[in-house]
Amino acid sequence: MQRNDANMQGLTCHLCKHVLRSPLECQHCEAKFCQKCLLENYQYLGNKRCPNCQVVDDFIPSSASSTLSKLHIMCSQCPQSVAYTDLDNHELTHWTCPHCSE
Repeated sequence: MQRNDANMQGLTCHLCKHVLRSPLECQHCEAKFCQKCLLENYQYLGNKRCPNCQVVDDFIPSSASSTLSKLHIMCSQCPQSVAYTDLDNHELTHWTCPHCSE
């Protein structure tokens, strides 16, 4: 997924630096993360500290969701601009099973 101008709007994940997907926000420092990135970070480090401020904190759904829902994002697999809310389904059209591919 391409970053577009989302970084200027605070709509990128602090970990992967891409446009937020299922955004969560640290209640302490307000850093935003993709839900998947945050879960992978927890599994890797074995703790539930914020990767930005290191405070053990509860994460809440980010208010960025309403802004994100209005965006169109360039697909990383084709030249098409897709509504943020349709991006997951659109990207699935490009997915190929590595075991079935020849």
